Amino acid sequence: MKETGKKMKTRHYLGDAMTAVSVNIIFNITSLLSYFYTDIIGMSVGVISIMLLISKFADAFTDIGMGYLVDRTKSRYGKARPWLIRMAIPSFICIVLLFLIPANAGVNLKAAYALVTNLLVNSITYTAISIPAGSLLSLETSNPHERAKMGIWRLVFAYAAGMAVSSFMIPATNKLGGAQNAWVLVSAVFGVISAVSLVIAFYNIKENNDISPGTKEKAHAPLKAVSFLFQNKYWIIVLFVNILIQAIYALGTYDVYYAKYIFGDENLVGIMGLISLIFVVIGFVYTGLLVGKLGKRNLVMVGMVISIVGYVMRAAAPYHLPVNLIGKGLGTLGGIPILAVIGALLADTIEYGEWKTGSRTVGIASSANSFGSKLGAGLSIGLAGWLLAFSGYNGNLAAQPPMAERMIQIVNIYIPLIGYILIFILMFFYKLDKDYGRIMAELEERHNTMLLNEKKD
Repeated sequence: MKETGKKMKTRHYLGDAMTAVSVNIIFNITSLLSYFYTDIIGMSVGVISIMLLISKFADAFTDIGMGYLVDRTKSRYGKARPWLIRMAIPSFICIVLLFLIPANAGVNLKAAYALVTNLLVNSITYTAISIPAGSLLSLETSNPHERAKMGIWRLVFAYAAGMAVSSFMIPATNKLGGAQNAWVLVSAVFGVISAVSLVIAFYNIKENNDISPGTKEKAHAPLKAVSFLFQNKYWIIVLFVNILIQAIYALGTYDVYYAKYIFGDENLVGIMGLISLIFVVIGFVYTGLLVGKLGKRNLVMVGMVISIVGYVMRAAAPYHLPVNLIGKGLGTLGGIPILAVIGALLADTIEYGEWKTGSRTVGIASSANSFGSKLGAGLSIGLAGWLLAFSGYNGNLAAQPPMAERMIQIVNIYIPLIGYILIFILMFFYKLDKDYGRIMAELEERHNTMLLNEKKD
């Protein structure tokens, strides 16, 4: 396969990274909805868990359809890029709609409104942004070094957006009185940022690798295209890694519960976020320095060891604030490599899949992987909500019963710890890094042969 070389410029990296701003604003805002619904609107945690689970399941299934659309999009702007500009204004509108729930309505009406707006945000808006954004890692370049660099740029901007939401939204709404109208106002600000980021991304991204030289993309039906993916062992590994990491980060929804009921102050979630930011900066530095030396797979495994150590510390001293801040920071530090390279790992598996099956389906590969990760996130949020409901959690209480406090610890510490251990085990079996050069050389030879044959014909 012909590599794209060093063709990406700084503005291309910047434009690509701006997609992560919109994606992570939406993701982190929806992660706070459970707290908003239970503690601000007064809805039952059990009802919210079922509603969010339905929304995540529906979202997962629309991913496949969106991937199919991306693979068949033909325009002068490329396959994925047009969707960014199309979704700019909808992203703003849908973010605000989440918080306009009729607070004085009956239980059923509030639940119905929450379900419809979550479906609108997650199943349509978020999907129509995240799937094209994920596909761009394969469509902008085939150079593995540029893909890794894109991943780091994306992660920097993703964390900036995510930290802005998770660290400042609750303190900002509390400063404005803490009522529903404060949440609407703050969400509107983030909605504007989401929309503007998509416009910036559209005007600074260039698709260069939508079809490999000499390769003709075949119009496979979605189920046929997905069947090719399950012949790709490395794609399957990345799928399960993505399911686990997204499930772990989806449980960040419950950080505010830990701050409020274990440490006694929900505003501490902002401090927790800022402390984690220090570890994020360190993570960016060591990921950028070591990814070329250790390789993506080995660096991820090192990161998982760091995360495991951090969460073991938290488990040993669940009520000790400094230990929890450091332990959570180490968990964040160890998670940086996988978040930075997960997109590049997925893009590499697409090349492997083409080498193995002769079929290159960028959109379907990205969307099917996203399908799995959202399914994992939905299940983790649903399970955590049910566990809290089972433990007797009640958002109207100033203090929770002992069983509910213990369940908050399990959700925030023990479930993520198990996830990090499983990711380490899965990455042990990922061997594509060392075979990638040989596979690319064979693909290039195949494509050159196809081009010669086409010229003869």
